[in-house]
Amino acid sequence: MRSAFSLFRTYTFILRKGVDSGLADRMRNPRVRNIHPAVPHGFSGSGEKVSGRISYLCPGFRTLQQPMPDSVQKPMNDKTKILFVCLGNICRSPAAEGILRAMAARRGIAENIEADSAGTYGGHAGQLPDTRMRRAAAQRGYDLTHRARQVREADFERFDMIVVMDDMNYEALHRLAPSRAAAQRIFRMTEFCRRHPDRSYVPDPYYEGHEGFELVLDLLEDGCEGILEHIGKEKAATCKR
Repeated sequence: MRSAFSLFRTYTFILRKGVDSGLADRMRNPRVRNIHPAVPHGFSGSGEKVSGRISYLCPGFRTLQQPMPDSVQKPMNDKTKILFVCLGNICRSPAAEGILRAMAARRGIAENIEADSAGTYGGHAGQLPDTRMRRAAAQRGYDLTHRARQVREADFERFDMIVVMDDMNYEALHRLAPSRAAAQRIFRMTEFCRRHPDRSYVPDPYYEGHEGFELVLDLLEDGCEGILEHIGKEKAATCKR
């Protein structure tokens, strides 16, 4: 009996060590660390209201509010890379890219921000932004020179934030995301709007008149200011850790 009991204890120890080792390997892998069930937007796993985006709380896993290990945190002098995405990449997203670049330059932080844009549809690849959007943007001091391209899976590795214009873009990017952790980088532009709380998306002005393009520029200016504010707060919070 004692021999059988000792054998059972040895087997249990080996089994537990194997499980612990496997979990440790997963926790050291930044692509896997956050892949676990999500809870409703704005709540932690304990049911507590939190600010910002979705919070995760599972035993053995960090929440989004907790710092990443030093080995995977970005140095403070690294650029924050932002990709704007709309449908064709000829109206809304290239305008957002140009606006964010100009705002960062005016604030003296251009070297800390990298902006690009892409579309979920690749039919306009290589084209300049729509003439009407370039004209409207130029009247506000923005020079739009981006050439359209289609968004690709590799963008999830390159960019820290992927900011979409509407629900169709949001769903398309979630389907493209290689993992749940990668999908956490997707934001809606209107999440950062402060002066337009009634807007849940940035409308496509392609079939609209002059007023449609002006409305889009208003929303994009509002959202880009919010993005820069968000980035500033994130960097300040990192400095305090």
